[in-house]
Amino acid sequence: MKIAIILRPNDQAPPQEYGSCGRVVAPLVEGLLKKNHDITVYTAKPSDLKCKIVKPEGIITDKNRKKIDIKTHLWASYVSRIFDHIKDIEMSGKGYDIINNHDDPIAFVLGRQLNLGYKMITTLHGSAGDASLSIFPLYPKENFSAVSKSHMLSYKNYNKNMNFLGFVYNSISKNHPFSKNKRNYLFSVSRIQPNKGQKNAIKLAKKGGLDLIIAGNITDKNYFNQEIKPHITKDLSKPDRKEERKNFIWNLGKYQPARDKTEITYVEEVTERERDQIMKHAKASLFLIEREEPFGLTFIEAGIVGTPALAFNRGAVSEIIKPGINGLIGNSIDELVKYVEIIDKISPYD
Repeated sequence: MKIAIILRPNDQAPPQEYGSCGRVVAPLVEGLLKKNHDITVYTAKPSDLKCKIVKPEGIITDKNRKKIDIKTHLWASYVSRIFDHIKDIEMSGKGYDIINNHDDPIAFVLGRQLNLGYKMITTLHGSAGDASLSIFPLYPKENFSAVSKSHMLSYKNYNKNMNFLGFVYNSISKNHPFSKNKRNYLFSVSRIQPNKGQKNAIKLAKKGGLDLIIAGNITDKNYFNQEIKPHITKDLSKPDRKEERKNFIWNLGKYQPARDKTEITYVEEVTERERDQIMKHAKASLFLIEREEPFGLTFIEAGIVGTPALAFNRGAVSEIIKPGINGLIGNSIDELVKYVEIIDKISPYD
């Protein structure tokens, strides 16, 4: 089939840093290419995917990246040019069989105006309550896909008339390093904001008597300064500690905890290779979220490197974590503290 995949202008596939929707889209594209489909990816970021790449706005660099906002003309212009390109292809008689829009409300609205009908499906990645996604339920005849069963149901609870064709779990590449060498620290990786639960991770580490490494970019400075920073005992995010940070991450296979205190280390945002390195040696990967998580890519990332997950029972958690096999699920910090003591019983190979 001839398939178009639309990325938001602030997403990159594959991403250079840890985050973004591109982490999901990249292995999706690679898998479709292996099945000999003809793939075109619309993007505003550099990409080394082995398919046709169309950049309707050219490359949006780090210099002007901060200007990308759903209210700005640059975002609207980017999406408008995408559909100008799609319209030209349609008129040539060589149109796409499927147009897969990833989460973008503006692309969704403009796509409707072209009367693409059954050809377009929007894959939702965000929560049903997100303000930027509230436009989707207004169009019950359009095609949608979710990333988990609970994710799909959350939207249907929000608007029962949404036309979900189904849900497809996120994918992951097998190219992540496995390790059975687990050290005495816990790991939390995510954007640093209240609903991601880094405060809960710190509570669990202190109550469980284990060190904690926190990775992620700060998206809520007040939350970081008030709830996280006061507990950090080693801050490796500072520019003058780059070499120390590098040595710390790449020597975690020999990590030894401090005897007299719980060490809380902050390493800032990480690349995928750094994430794998920290995660593969962790005793457990934490997912102590305070929202209904649509999927939780961290779970399968942890699993593929041989590290079990400890998580609150929210959103899709129970669909992905099988207790005793790839992690443990709890409803409170105190419950998970007890699980810290038995997490070693889970085999990295499982």
